[in-house]
Amino acid sequence: MVVRIKHASQALLFTDPLLQPILIVGGGVHAACMFGGKMKLLMLLIVLVVSGCSRSLPDGSYEKLFDEVLWKSPQGLEADASRVTPRQKMLGNLLDKHIIGKSRREIITMLGEPSTKTDPDGTGAALSYPTGVERGGGFRIDSEWLLIYFDSSGKASKYKIAVD
Repeated sequence: MVVRIKHASQALLFTDPLLQPILIVGGGVHAACMFGGKMKLLMLLIVLVVSGCSRSLPDGSYEKLFDEVLWKSPQGLEADASRVTPRQKMLGNLLDKHIIGKSRREIITMLGEPSTKTDPDGTGAALSYPTGVERGGGFRIDSEWLLIYFDSSGKASKYKIAVD
């Protein structure tokens, strides 16, 4: 059995019907390897390391490709029945392909004006954008935010998903 996964943080270790461990890793690539029983512990450790070292985004972050028009529109923040917004579904693609290395002006052009909730005068070290209601957790009463940070040359160097 081969399972397609969309991001390396979604590495899986399970057994097939013959109880042979199968490791599946990817980043959009199908990969499955059969290993003997002695390798089971080693493969589990590898999966845990790979999962722990990757940038982990909340579930659902890789469901859509980034769409600049949808991100900027009011519909970008409208949640579906599972309380996930289009912005949240685009985060994986946005962060993997469109943010790092861009200037502050390029990001504002692409994503629209940032929120002033976390930076009232708009001159802080980070840009912040609401993405929707917090994912995970039991109550889901807080908001989820994308924070984009810049290095000394003015280029986006890192990001964080924060909850208020």
